Amino acid sequence: MLGVIASRRVGNAVKRNRGKRLVREIFRRNADTLTRGSRFVVVLRSGFDRYDFSDLERQFNNACAKISAKAEPEGPSK
Repeated sequence: MLGVIASRRVGNAVKRNRGKRLVREIFRRNADTLTRGSRFVVVLRSGFDRYDFSDLERQFNNACAKISAKAEPEGPSK
């Protein structure tokens, strides 16, 4: 499940909607690599349009990898 937050600080409606479409497409392309049943909330920041699609996708994947690493237990608990 994905939620995208884009405040008016990001830009006008056209810019906000474009950003949300990009995030949804990145999520759709990478859904098979994400943990099933996970919930994501992405907060769109101003300046997202300075990056191309591949950069945004790489940042999304890096963030997901960090989250997954923190979520996995590190060893047997006592």
